[in-house]
Amino acid sequence: MRTVNEHDGLLHIAQSFAAEYDGLRNSRAISWYLKVRNTLSNSPYEPLTLESDFPHNKVWMRLKAAENPLNREFVEHRAEYQARLAKSNGSSFFASTARPRVGIITDEFMFDYYEDALDLTYLYPDTYQQAIDKGDLDFVLYVTCWIGRYESDKPYYGNDPEGHERIARVLQHAKDAGLPVVFQSIEDPPSYHEYLDLARMADVVFTSCEEKIPDYVRDLGHNRVFASLFGVNPLLNNPVGIGLRARLHSACLRSTVLFAGTWYNVHQQRCKDTSTVFDAILQAGKNLAIADRRWPVDWGDNFPEKYWHYLMPAMGHKDLQEATKLFDFAVNMNTVKDSRTMCAMRTYELQAAGVIGLANDALALKTQYPELVRITSAEDAERYFDELTRPSMLEQQFAGIRRVMSHATVYQRLNAMFDQMGFDFRFSPRRVVIIVAEDDTDAQNAARRQSVFDIAARDAFPLSTFGIVPFGSPEIEQYDFALVLAGGDWPSTLAEDLLNAFLYTDCDYATATDAFDSQRFEYREGPAACAGTMFNLARVPWDSIARAYAEGGEIGQLGFLIPFFRNKHD
Repeated sequence: MRTVNEHDGLLHIAQSFAAEYDGLRNSRAISWYLKVRNTLSNSPYEPLTLESDFPHNKVWMRLKAAENPLNREFVEHRAEYQARLAKSNGSSFFASTARPRVGIITDEFMFDYYEDALDLTYLYPDTYQQAIDKGDLDFVLYVTCWIGRYESDKPYYGNDPEGHERIARVLQHAKDAGLPVVFQSIEDPPSYHEYLDLARMADVVFTSCEEKIPDYVRDLGHNRVFASLFGVNPLLNNPVGIGLRARLHSACLRSTVLFAGTWYNVHQQRCKDTSTVFDAILQAGKNLAIADRRWPVDWGDNFPEKYWHYLMPAMGHKDLQEATKLFDFAVNMNTVKDSRTMCAMRTYELQAAGVIGLANDALALKTQYPELVRITSAEDAERYFDELTRPSMLEQQFAGIRRVMSHATVYQRLNAMFDQMGFDFRFSPRRVVIIVAEDDTDAQNAARRQSVFDIAARDAFPLSTFGIVPFGSPEIEQYDFALVLAGGDWPSTLAEDLLNAFLYTDCDYATATDAFDSQRFEYREGPAACAGTMFNLARVPWDSIARAYAEGGEIGQLGFLIPFFRNKHD
């Protein structure tokens, strides 16, 4: 019998005992005994094997993963960490907004993306007729999926002929009832032909890949085809609580880059890129935490053996969005590399959570977000981490939050889709005012520098309109949110960042705090000083704000802290 050394890894111990078991079971004496036993017994001996119900290689994979102390620490403490993570408490911005009523068939990811912006009814095969016939839906939306939202046990909306037949029956019933049918593909270009039969049934078609629009026009015989980029649901993808990273002092979180996904042998270029990115990160001295989407599911392709040490169990979709906020860095792999519009949804989700994505090279990233980090060699990663400072890391994270919340939420994406559909609904813009004293020239200059005015001017579907007024102006009563400025020591992005906070929190105010404050992106109980604070005028009366400002006092009961860098003038 082999003596187990305390320094042996779990993998080597298991492999050693497995070999001993196989040797013993195949010995002449045991083979003879089993032959006699099986002849005399009604319940033949089944040899211990891990190759049927639990594939052999999966065992070694998990044992190898268990040897990683950093990932083991995270797995063991993840629930505790997430319990300490502050959560979104709603949205002041959209608190009273009506939502279109939509019947939908899609997967978990896209359902979660749309669920807070639309009043969704999932159309099940056995109840879709009743749901449609009630007559209270505005349209029916099918978003391409390999399996439906509620189908872990019964895949009735799978991407197969039987699943498509069920989907077609739902779409046809909607058409017969006079409802517009909308088709949205998030699988273009690689799976274009797989969903074309369902696209033919739609009144309007949206694709994540603008390069496929001419193909749809040709194959469908109409031009009601538009590109629709991904975005984020601010209540699901947001930076609430990310200051916890600095307070946890976790060895894993300090040194680890997260990746959530799987290995696709069918996409050889993606596999090659994944290896390049993983190897570069490891060579730069970082640890990897690979949340394997197929763990504990025992089917599909496995990660190469050299990455088994970095594997850990998968997480549910919403659970993953929350856990991601604990990391400073994450890998973002793009399968489609030659489209100007199609990229991984994680491109947006990571930025919204204040996480720096390390991605493979892709045209959509260069086109939409040229400032994002792309890894094409080990030198790229080494150079990036060598030159990274804490202030520059925080600036990158804050800039990512700002980019996505200002331009790429589900609400902006839907407004564009509604316009292209000819659907008479828009998420109405909120009115925001910057208030300055008439004799405060510095504050007036800081107000005019604010980036929100550029956004409102150039965006086709801005979510806000802006103005600057002095204290005492009767115009203030017309606004929904008010930012008070005093002095000129404010960055040009202050109003933008404070207003964005109301997208994913429901508070009296959002106020500025130092960028290095570990309480950043956290709630604050109690009042705030007026200067550098944006107030929700639905919850804090304007006359109370003016009185607090005049008396040098504080006001409000519940707020949110947004970080900013001092003395930063653009």
